[in-house]
Amino acid sequence: MSRPRTMTVLVDELAIEDGAIPPPEVGTVTSFPLLFSEAAPSEPDVVTIRARLDPAPRPPILRRGGGRETEQWHWSGLLRGDGWTASWQGTRPATGHVEMTGRFHGVLGIDASGSVRGRVTRVRVVSVDVARTTGNPNSWKLLPDRQRTYREVEKSPRFFDDERHRENGEDVRRVEIGVLIDLDIDDVPEPPLRPRLVAADVSTCEGDIWVLDNTLPKVVHVDETRKATEYLIPGDVRPSRRVWATPTGCWISGPDGTYRVTVDEPARKIDDQLTTTGAVLGEAFLACTSRLPWQIHSPDRDPVRVDVPEGTAVTATADGRVFVAVARFRDGENVRHHRLIRISQSGEVAVGPPLPDSEDHDEPSLNGRPLIVIQGNTAMKIAPDLSVETTTRLPRRFLRAGSVGEHIWVLGHPPGGSVRWWPLDGPTDYDRSRGQFWLLTLLDAATLGPVRSAPVPSSSPRLAADRTGTIWVTAAGDLHTLGAAHMQWPIEYDVNSSLKANGTNP
Repeated sequence: MSRPRTMTVLVDELAIEDGAIPPPEVGTVTSFPLLFSEAAPSEPDVVTIRARLDPAPRPPILRRGGGRETEQWHWSGLLRGDGWTASWQGTRPATGHVEMTGRFHGVLGIDASGSVRGRVTRVRVVSVDVARTTGNPNSWKLLPDRQRTYREVEKSPRFFDDERHRENGEDVRRVEIGVLIDLDIDDVPEPPLRPRLVAADVSTCEGDIWVLDNTLPKVVHVDETRKATEYLIPGDVRPSRRVWATPTGCWISGPDGTYRVTVDEPARKIDDQLTTTGAVLGEAFLACTSRLPWQIHSPDRDPVRVDVPEGTAVTATADGRVFVAVARFRDGENVRHHRLIRISQSGEVAVGPPLPDSEDHDEPSLNGRPLIVIQGNTAMKIAPDLSVETTTRLPRRFLRAGSVGEHIWVLGHPPGGSVRWWPLDGPTDYDRSRGQFWLLTLLDAATLGPVRSAPVPSSSPRLAADRTGTIWVTAAGDLHTLGAAHMQWPIEYDVNSSLKANGTNP
């Protein structure tokens, strides 16, 4: 009888606090993105592995430390082990079957393409000691001569202790950096089959709803009779696309270009340029591409060229009869700032002055009706000349924000403990029967006051409102409608059952 396959993984506190990885608990099955970093054999989570390394098809990256003398090239790839895959970066190129010493990390999805699935058999909270850097009271460094400490628990905390935030005057503080978990990768049930549609984005126009798959090149149209029809697009199998509904169909855009879907017609590819964001105005689609110029696409005419200053579009929306985008720029001293750009349907451009940047350098969100930029906990109402007319401080920062129907929406961690309860009225008993959630709140666009809140099972939901005022939400791969009651869980809409009764459009 073969020995059970087990592994030890350091799950980063950031991935747990962000909600990307649910707090590991002894006895539960978990899965998450996996990273392997080479390290000296000094801690209990450092192991020697044998695996096959597939190099990434991209050049190495030059990483700089404290000066030019510490510059190093880093190669990357994917390690394929027995029951797991892990992203890897190293200072020497490698390929094929390799032996490496280091540690496994459970991380945010943006940091790794590898993954593992297993049953948690042990959980330990990991702490390290850090010291204040001489001459800089806000800078801290790890004390390498201090051993990490481990605290046995049944379940990981959702939030971790960090003594650097305490005003106790001590120059050495303790910081919890995550949890060390043991995984049995044999003692797990078969994973469920993937549904036909895993919802990632949603957009509406009048009574039509368009729902985009999170990885597969497909989009589903749900009409006013709630008939669902699937359209395949001639694109790669990859994530990160977005969908924008129009009166006769939708636009889909992302890393592999722009596509047009018209109801009852095959989807077609319009352009190959990577698109960072976009917006629709009637049938027209503003594609903010990574390379200039941007373009305005329409179903029945040639693209309109949009010449904008060199920068990176962050978000865009329609404002009356024009488009408005927020782009990120860097000045001659490499200092980051954002500006608003107004674009007419014929391609004329007006660029506004730099916006005040948040202390935490949050990316801004752009919200229409009225035109408001939210960055961190600051809401800036925009004047006709694209400058800031008024500024309102919200009681807390949010992870994400956007506009839906007549409202602005914001998303954050559910408040509790000693923090402010806004946007809730006060201490609240949460319904945690459905597991981990984030707090979605609709704000009045004029007053920025809370209208109602709801728990949602995702840190990156997408929202859209149809002409009846129903708010559609994609979260955790499913399509939902937002309930009318305060703190009501969204109501799942089973679009996959609707698809079974209908076919794929040719």
